[in-house]
Amino acid sequence: MKILKVLGLLLFVNSICKAQVVSDRLGFISSTSILEDNGFQIEAGHTYNGTNYSLLNLSSATGAVLRKGVNNMLEVQIRLPEYYTDGVNPTTGLTSVMAKIGFARTAKVKCSVLGGVGIAAFSGGVGLYMGMSIPAQLELTQALRLRAEPSFNLLILPSRESAGISLALQQDIKDAAKVEVGVNSRFILIQRKEFGKERIFSEVLYGTLATQINLTKFIALDAAVQLPLAIGENQPAIGNGMVIKGGLVISFAGKPWREKKVKIEPEVY
Repeated sequence: MKILKVLGLLLFVNSICKAQVVSDRLGFISSTSILEDNGFQIEAGHTYNGTNYSLLNLSSATGAVLRKGVNNMLEVQIRLPEYYTDGVNPTTGLTSVMAKIGFARTAKVKCSVLGGVGIAAFSGGVGLYMGMSIPAQLELTQALRLRAEPSFNLLILPSRESAGISLALQQDIKDAAKVEVGVNSRFILIQRKEFGKERIFSEVLYGTLATQINLTKFIALDAAVQLPLAIGENQPAIGNGMVIKGGLVISFAGKPWREKKVKIEPEVY
């Protein structure tokens, strides 16, 4: 009897871990997934910023993300700020409203568009934020996938732009965890060359390492680190260049607004 109980417990744990939580927080690349109809997901955590500039170019570095599925091709997000101190803009936070649209869904390839607007708060004021990225994913095997995300971010008043591309290989481990290794190339325009001012910009190539552990099919933990591999010449110092983040994801299964249970009875004369 005890053996049957133990076997039943193992089967239960195995079943809840097979359905992995898909998070926009994992690593430094947004996922291509769209939450199911009426689904809801909370992704929250903390980010240590050892760079000498703000992390507005890293959408996954926000304090919390509230994701809401609208249908199988659209979800909306509210990204809440995390305030941190850096060398250029102390106590920087970003609040934004985003939309993610899935436009390619095949057995091997998935692509989405993620974009929105927000307000960036500084110690000296606020600025308008606009951002867009195209997360993409290629299934190499059943457990191995290549992920990519080109992105562009614009901060107005004060003016600042950043663009780049992130690439990563993601591996599933025994249906209960994910490990991801990649690179993140960033170009950050701090000051334009105008009105007699010299252009100030940063070019950095980072290496990234991330993992996600699924506690159940609705709850997961994530952690990631980003370290500089190469830095452009004659540019502002970037501090130690390290970014560390970790967090928690809680997913709530959705239910369609309208159940597709329509029974058509034949007319009787």
